[in-house]
Amino acid sequence: MGPSRTSRSKYNHSEQTLKGQHQCPHCGKKFKTQGFNRHETSCKKRMDIMKEQEAFALEYEQDQR
Repeated sequence: MGPSRTSRSKYNHSEQTLKGQHQCPHCGKKFKTQGFNRHETSCKKRMDIMKEQEAFALEYEQDQR
């Protein structure tokens, strides 16, 4: 018989957390409470990089004229 895995879960599996959803302010996707914080961090980082790339491309175009 293997070890007990009752303490494996690190999330709160209450009704509120299982049914509640948060909308990402950066991309608009909806996520359950458990995954929202992780998504928001990576999404914000990705959006910041995209904004930097757009600004660089605009500046490059202006320099080429």
